[in-house]
Amino acid sequence: MRGTLFAGHHAFSLGWFNPFGFDSVSVLAAGLVVSVYIFWGWDSVFAVTEETRDPRDAARAGYSSLLLMLGMFLLAAVSFGRMFSVPEMTAHASQLLPYLGSRLASEPLAALPLLALLCSSVASLQAGVLPVARNTLAMGRDQTLGRIWTRLHPRYATPAIGTLLVTGIAATIASLAIGIGTLNQVVAAAATSIGTLVSLYYALCGLACAVRFADRLRAGVFPALRDVVIPALSAVVLLTLGGYLTYHNWTTSPSFALDATNGRFLASVPLAILVAGLCFSVWAKWGRRAAFFRGAIGETPARLDPAEGPTAAPAQAG
Repeated sequence: MRGTLFAGHHAFSLGWFNPFGFDSVSVLAAGLVVSVYIFWGWDSVFAVTEETRDPRDAARAGYSSLLLMLGMFLLAAVSFGRMFSVPEMTAHASQLLPYLGSRLASEPLAALPLLALLCSSVASLQAGVLPVARNTLAMGRDQTLGRIWTRLHPRYATPAIGTLLVTGIAATIASLAIGIGTLNQVVAAAATSIGTLVSLYYALCGLACAVRFADRLRAGVFPALRDVVIPALSAVVLLTLGGYLTYHNWTTSPSFALDATNGRFLASVPLAILVAGLCFSVWAKWGRRAAFFRGAIGETPARLDPAEGPTAAPAQAG
């Protein structure tokens, strides 16, 4: 068994991690966007800072999750590189995990990689819904979104209504995506589009951090690098990455089509979401006259209590 399992191993090479070893800049950009996408979610723990006994626990959990994910991805990359050749991985790209299971063991143990994939999908769903529901809760509190997003669970004081709404919207989008390509094509398109959007909002976070802590430039070399310089440089890189990939996708197709492999469609999805967000912001500022734009933020949201009606929410709910 051992001789069969390890017979096809390939020598480890640092070239696997060489960012200049790609055939073109567009391939490098696509790979970087996918890497941003697969790391998306580690920051979800920061969304529950106000629901922890000590806010520093959330910060430690966030950085620990980031380092743990980095270690797991590096281990997986090295393991696949040692196990399979590049042509072999290309030939089984859409079914690489089942193929890995069949190479490692016989049934039923061969299904373990698929079980791991299922658990990963559930975790990704939670990592996506959790921060969105809490962000919309905060936006509803500051009146940039409607009051329905501020309705909390009567017992747990969590944004239950927002969670259901986000889940429903996601399910609707997933259902509409069925007709634009095969499952593999839709997944690849989602990774590209979501990766572009994540690059954008991570970049905005980096710029916000640099602006908010600009005074740290006078606090010493380490605080300046940590709080201003590195976030600002990271934001520039991410904005450049997202912009280049959007331009590349748009120019690779001569016309627009509702197809998961159409470059203009892949470029239009994140742009449409960005434009929609700007429209909502304009309406919130001048139509709804949201408190957020007047500086009156941090008001206590309403709590859904079937027995007593809307009441003040506990402070821990944020």
